[in-house]
Amino acid sequence: MTTSSESEWARAVKVIDGASQVCLACHVRPDADALGSMLAMLHALGTRPGGAPSVVASFGDEPFEIPAILRFLPGLELLTPPDGYPAQPEVMLSFDAGSIDRLGALTWPAEAAGELIVLDHHASNAGFGTINLVDPAAAATAVLAAELVDRLGIPLTEQIALGLYAGLVTDTGSFKFSATTPAVHELAARLLATGIDPGVVSRELYDRAPFSYLGLLAAALGRVRLEPEAAGEGCEPTKQGPLVRLKEVVTPLEGRLERLLPCRRSMARRAENPEPVVEPLRDRRGTECSEAAGRELECQWQAVESKADSGNIDRVLLVKHEARCRRSSALHEQPHGFIAHQVARPERLLGVRDVERRNPEHDLARHAQGLATGGEDREPWR
Repeated sequence: MTTSSESEWARAVKVIDGASQVCLACHVRPDADALGSMLAMLHALGTRPGGAPSVVASFGDEPFEIPAILRFLPGLELLTPPDGYPAQPEVMLSFDAGSIDRLGALTWPAEAAGELIVLDHHASNAGFGTINLVDPAAAATAVLAAELVDRLGIPLTEQIALGLYAGLVTDTGSFKFSATTPAVHELAARLLATGIDPGVVSRELYDRAPFSYLGLLAAALGRVRLEPEAAGEGCEPTKQGPLVRLKEVVTPLEGRLERLLPCRRSMARRAENPEPVVEPLRDRRGTECSEAAGRELECQWQAVESKADSGNIDRVLLVKHEARCRRSSALHEQPHGFIAHQVARPERLLGVRDVERRNPEHDLARHAQGLATGGEDREPWR
């Protein structure tokens, strides 16, 4: 582990200023911090005021392939495959490599380089360069690359900023890691001020996974288990209450004509009471029916609390007490998949028998007990 001194920074700037060719490299299988920082420096040196040195940039993967999620970064067309990289660079800059072997096929050019400037933020980096700009406290190598751009007197452009911002986002976990200091946010503000779109960066980095990734993720999560020894004391699996099948009964609003919607089934945790869903009754032309149309449904509802064990289900079922208005005509509500041909037996609509003939509290308690044990509700009171 090294911490770059002011003299190291001054020497790095002097070496780059006097070079006729600068070669850039990052670690194999580059991430956004490695490739983004290198491409940012590539753009920076290419636009340097007062004359720019010849710049070659690459990474040591063979075959030489750009990671799919990083193909939005600007400057990829300027990269050189490893076989076209100079064998003895005059000045070489290494980005985000914790050790020289992480340069892959570019390890040998790095060993033969006249000056090797290492930019890295890994604590494991022992300083394998002739000039080591290594800071383990830095949130990303992009922070060090931005510092070098500033010290070289190169103004930030949108192309430079995009590579640096991509590295900053990934290595701070979208600014969630503890290394995210006020200085990191200040740097992010400077980069965004150039005009880059943070939404585009986020989508490209995190929302472009192939569909097959979801299957892999599902398989991995399905086998996850907690290791108490590794998690430490006090970390126990969350105890979740059993899921019970609840039956929502749609109730009409008092004083309005409402449509009886089909009973909706859902899975809910115990003690969760979904609110009833209501929808105004409309005729076939889509207009709300009036009282003069003679189709008013007058219903009186009574809340009967289940006698079942409250530890299994805390639910109040709404029971139809009496249908005062019985019609001989069928009630069709096909848009919602609900058809009741026998209004003469309204208790069948809700699965609850007429309270005049049966004891609803007894039936409800037995039905609720069945629900808690996972049984299906297929006319349980027949």
